Amino acid sequence: MNLLFTFSDNTQIESPFLLDGAKISENFYKELRVADNSASLKVPFNEILCDKLKAEINNNIKVQIVNNNENVFSGYVRKTLSFLKTQRNQPFSLEIVSPSLLLNIDYNGTVVHYVNKTVAEIVSILLSLTDFSGSINTYALGNIATVSFTLSNGENIANVLEELLYEYGYIYQFDKDGNFYLENIFTVPSSGITQHFNGDNCLNEIQQNVKEDSFKQVVVTWTKVAQRNNVVIFEDTTGADTNHIANIEIPSASFYLGEAHNYCNYDSKFQK
Repeated sequence: MNLLFTFSDNTQIESPFLLDGAKISENFYKELRVADNSASLKVPFNEILCDKLKAEINNNIKVQIVNNNENVFSGYVRKTLSFLKTQRNQPFSLEIVSPSLLLNIDYNGTVVHYVNKTVAEIVSILLSLTDFSGSINTYALGNIATVSFTLSNGENIANVLEELLYEYGYIYQFDKDGNFYLENIFTVPSSGITQHFNGDNCLNEIQQNVKEDSFKQVVVTWTKVAQRNNVVIFEDTTGADTNHIANIEIPSASFYLGEAHNYCNYDSKFQK
């Protein structure tokens, strides 16, 4: 089992790592929200590799954990490294985070607004604003369309993407090859989500922690779009008399209430 580093200039360096203490953490449904998967391990000192890491630490350095030519985990180097030298150079700690790391950026641009665009299309647009370059699987969304979507300057892409998908019952994940896909938060896979640990995939120890279940109140609010026909949504009866519903004088070259555009709150419970 080895690491394969890919740098911004497409240079690739392969390196072993220490199995003792190596850990891959996968979070399943962190309170029904997106959670970053990661891998923590130690890498034997290699001068060429370390020099390249230090030179490119501000770039996105892709790392794949490979076993028999098959990816076990794919992600990017957490941009915090420390190298220690005593009598000899020591192995250095490395944290690899799933490609969700690339989505944690703020949008820098003019406000964009979409009407009646599919959620899948918007997901692809949001991902195109980041450095993510893997494949995108949004088939689970089908042709679900949004009524309205707005992205404003300064908004965090990861947060916007998470909230958009959460509204339709999905969270995003990345597979072992670093590709983007969706999970329905209300559907339990038919095969279950049980992980079997044995001597083949656990070389040290297995620890189980059982805690008391806790539940929180669920409060749901949403904006509803509804069609209304033959319903009075505004009425001004100023100057009304027996012959007129209203009697309002509007001087020439002027506007009703003195404004070119007037807005009022609509009470859906009002009945005429």
